[in-house]
Amino acid sequence: MFCSKCGTKMREQAKFCDACGTAGISTDVGTPTETPVASPISEPVTPVSNAPEEPVAQAVPPKDSLTPPPEAPEKGSSSSTKRIILFALVGVVLVVIAVVATVLVMSRDSGDGYLYTYYEEDIDEDEYPEPEEEPEPEPEPEPEPEPEPEPEIEEPEGEEEPEIEEYEEEVIETPRPASPDGLSDDLYSFQFMANGHVFQLPFDWAYAESLGWDMSTRLRDAGDLGPNQRTFLSQVFHGNANLDMSLGNLTGDNIPLDDAIVGAIRVDERNIESGLEFMLPRGITIGSDAQEVIDAFGIPSETRGDTTFRRYVYELDIQVDIVIRILVATNEVDEISMMNFVERPESTFDGTLTPLQQGYVAPTALGDDLSLGIVELEGVVYQLPVPVAVMLNNGWVLADEHHMIPAGRTAVGQRIRYGNQVMRVSIRNYDSVEAPATEGFVISVEFNHHQWQGSIVLPGGITPSSTQEEVKALLGEHSRESESGSFHSFSWNVTRYNRMQESISINFRTDDDSEEVVIHSISVERDLSALPWE
Repeated sequence: MFCSKCGTKMREQAKFCDACGTAGISTDVGTPTETPVASPISEPVTPVSNAPEEPVAQAVPPKDSLTPPPEAPEKGSSSSTKRIILFALVGVVLVVIAVVATVLVMSRDSGDGYLYTYYEEDIDEDEYPEPEEEPEPEPEPEPEPEPEPEPEIEEPEGEEEPEIEEYEEEVIETPRPASPDGLSDDLYSFQFMANGHVFQLPFDWAYAESLGWDMSTRLRDAGDLGPNQRTFLSQVFHGNANLDMSLGNLTGDNIPLDDAIVGAIRVDERNIESGLEFMLPRGITIGSDAQEVIDAFGIPSETRGDTTFRRYVYELDIQVDIVIRILVATNEVDEISMMNFVERPESTFDGTLTPLQQGYVAPTALGDDLSLGIVELEGVVYQLPVPVAVMLNNGWVLADEHHMIPAGRTAVGQRIRYGNQVMRVSIRNYDSVEAPATEGFVISVEFNHHQWQGSIVLPGGITPSSTQEEVKALLGEHSRESESGSFHSFSWNVTRYNRMQESISINFRTDDDSEEVVIHSISVERDLSALPWE
């Protein structure tokens, strides 16, 4: 028989349904033998079918379950439980889908600047490997330089070396060109040759213009020149070739550029590359060897420079000089500049001494007496005061022969040169009337590493190579001593009968490289109130 409520097969003589606990009469649906499968609960309880009390006590559910109301909830509770489980599963699936979608979106947008910044801060270790993998292949083109040496750079280098050697041999074997016709051998003539024409500073711009030279637009736009003004170095052109020139006005009026004079030039490799042909006296030009410059013009008045450039300065006067720049790496000339805005008249000295100068008698030997103003210059022994004319006859050149000196006065800072070395001297006029510098007497001479570096010897054999101890031993106790920085100066003064003032000053300097104390300058002065033969 079966339960009338839930349809579950009931045991024979059972008063309650084992499944739902419903009491009452069960409905027979068929014989027990016709049911192929028996409820698993019915088998274990069959042995106790004769003792109903025990099964009743065991099978009777709680009191609440016996009432009809719980029947509906049990059926509904089963379906609601299923719904909850279903909803839970759907929720889990949705969460999983959301997580997967988020991961996919973030991985897709990992290249975005904002997200990339976020990953940099929080998950560097996970995200950085990926960007690092991209640059790694980029530096991997390192093998590219490897194939470059593969074309056997050594072979071209080997080919270039013989070419360089051949070129150097050609330069060494090629004799230095002599000055062309019309070009002086004297550097201080301030002559140069440009594109076949000889120029001499200063010269009128009109002369250059007549030879086909033309100003740049920038230079012409500068306008008129005022009194004692000059332009910066600016390009002027001769066809495609160019040269840097500075134009000046030495008048007291405003003048157009066409009326100006050219007083400075500059040439370098760029000008030569433009097609300019340029040459100084004795054939010196851009690319000449440094030793060729020394051979042609002698030791410079001053040498300046650093590790890149070395400048040979041949100075005749203030802003009257030639500067030849040497590129240290090649030891060759790479720039030449000249400046001379003042036209210097040709020498009018004819070698004649004035009656006052003719009383001078040159010493026959240097001797050992340091109080007589005797000094040897360029191998010739003189005694101060010495007539300027005597020095001019021995090969010296006075920068300004026409400088007038009042009677009894002294002109200081006059320049007189021997070869390319310029010395500053003091010239006194012992005459009773005003006279030109050529008729005066030199009363002081000076050797100086920054000015005149010629040959000088004092009595006792003192030379620029003498040591401090040797000088002090010969000159004795000094009259004055001063020290400043790396310089240490000593002076010895002698005064006799108020008619003569003689001084010898020697300035020592500590060499920066060797820290050796060497002579920097030597000056000798002997100023008489009157000449002894007057």
